[in-house]
Amino acid sequence: AKDDPRTRDHILTAMRNEVDRMTGLVRDLVSLARMDAAEDLQLQRVDLTRVVEDVYEQTKAMAPQRQVSLRRCDGAWVDVDVDRIRQVLLNLADNAIKYTPPEADINFAVQSYDSTVQVSVADTGPGIPPRDLPKIFDRFYRTEHSRTREKGGAGLGLAIAKRIVEAHKGSISAASPPSGGTVFAVRLPAAR
Repeated sequence: AKDDPRTRDHILTAMRNEVDRMTGLVRDLVSLARMDAAEDLQLQRVDLTRVVEDVYEQTKAMAPQRQVSLRRCDGAWVDVDVDRIRQVLLNLADNAIKYTPPEADINFAVQSYDSTVQVSVADTGPGIPPRDLPKIFDRFYRTEHSRTREKGGAGLGLAIAKRIVEAHKGSISAASPPSGGTVFAVRLPAAR
């Protein structure tokens, strides 16, 4: 019965969850639209290791039960929109938390090369099926077994991440070796 407090609470909780999901979807669509419109990036020169350290700390706070590690590389200078790159890295960390079992590790690494700087976010979860890897950066794509509505998301996070990285003239890739786990690598041009 509608007048039963438990039934009413259940309905209100379900409605609140759906509103939260729709709010997230609208936020993601607005973010994609901004990137599609090539809105200006607010570039500043930073040591990317500092940005990754912030995301690493946030990840440890979001998943205190997880083993989270960071391999630093000082002097990884890039010209980036810090908020946008932080958004990319937080999305990758959030995916690692959501789509792997609680015992899976999450590992961040920063590496500097001659002309690029790379950040990787790796997990020791079950990995992504090979048939799904080529499609995971497509808008609204969710793998059958893990990207369910209960986990949240509409399949836009990786599409937004890709668009942000490409706006920085960088690249993003994913690999899932047969031994398990997933590694996302973001490569950005090194500051000149």
